[in-house]
Amino acid sequence: MGNILLMCPKAKCGRLNKKSGTTCAKCGASLKTRLKLWYIEYRVNKTRRRERIGRYPNRMAALRRLAEVEIQLTENRYIHKNKNTLVTLGVLESEYAQLSTVRHQRSVRGRLDSLRKIIGFLGRSLVVADLTPAHLENYKQKRLADVSCRGTLTRPATINRELAYLRAMLNVFVQMGRLESNPVEKIKLLPEQNVRERVLAQAEFDRLLEACPNYLQPVVLTAWYTAMRASEIIQLRWSEVDLAMGIIRLGGARTKNKTSRIVPLHPRLLALFKELPSRLFGERVFVLPDGRAFNHYRKGYAAAVARAGLGDFTFHDLRHCAINNLRLAGNDHFAIMAMSGHKTDSAFKRYNLVTEEELKGIKWRDLPNAAHTMGKARG
Repeated sequence: MGNILLMCPKAKCGRLNKKSGTTCAKCGASLKTRLKLWYIEYRVNKTRRRERIGRYPNRMAALRRLAEVEIQLTENRYIHKNKNTLVTLGVLESEYAQLSTVRHQRSVRGRLDSLRKIIGFLGRSLVVADLTPAHLENYKQKRLADVSCRGTLTRPATINRELAYLRAMLNVFVQMGRLESNPVEKIKLLPEQNVRERVLAQAEFDRLLEACPNYLQPVVLTAWYTAMRASEIIQLRWSEVDLAMGIIRLGGARTKNKTSRIVPLHPRLLALFKELPSRLFGERVFVLPDGRAFNHYRKGYAAAVARAGLGDFTFHDLRHCAINNLRLAGNDHFAIMAMSGHKTDSAFKRYNLVTEEELKGIKWRDLPNAAHTMGKARG
């Protein structure tokens, strides 16, 4: 018959005590802690074995594992040890960063930075079997109080993305057979309110464009007309621009959803592209005054937004403006989706904001003789 054991909560003691006791047999410390570290003990061919189960608020997990072991012993089968008790989060983090499927992702840097942040908080020495939803709840509360690089509190969407990266990492190792299960597979994410509800009037956009430095004006104008994402615009190359046809051709390697698409150029934008000096000597369409390619636009754009007095208006909000303007111009929403790269209606709807002015101009269809019918009813 096996035993269920509790480890002494004092780090310097570490004695394994039988569950029947309330204090440590070695140092006298109380075993009535909120999260107990459980072990099981059994014998195989007269050899004593102890197996770490992990931290749980009750002893049911230890009882289930001990019952499983006793059944295997009775049936003379191999005793399988829970793999979650053999590896720490720090080890998995290192192995995950070396996976070829991870290293070749375009978002690998941000993904690994997020994992480094969350695993650093949880503890790289934390055994996977000890990871509980309570750990992640503490992480949520801590991150909600953190101030982001923008000077505002960290948004729930950012925290949810970090938690999703951790869950995805553990799922990968479950699929590889490195882990038995994912202890946070059903983690509850924070509610998000990340739908942007800001579009610019033409006068506001003109103010923003005037406030931008010369090298940034073509970039902002392209975002206003094409609904392209920031990275698609900043890294645009002349080989992707067809001035004769008046279109931009983006390959699947350059888009977020890995699907190639064609983006028509507004006449104002087409005339601007034909005048850009970069097409005579460089690969990149948008360059600095000295001809060098640039990737960092955020500071210059934020300063322009402040000078224009637009408040909280991000570069990505220009994508909302472009899609909304295309809709107001009477374009079919399927054509707009093909141009913007949206695959689902639900995602596309988030970029369309019906304003009060539009609702005031709603059109009505009166039924024939409706007024006459109502008059008879009153009579």
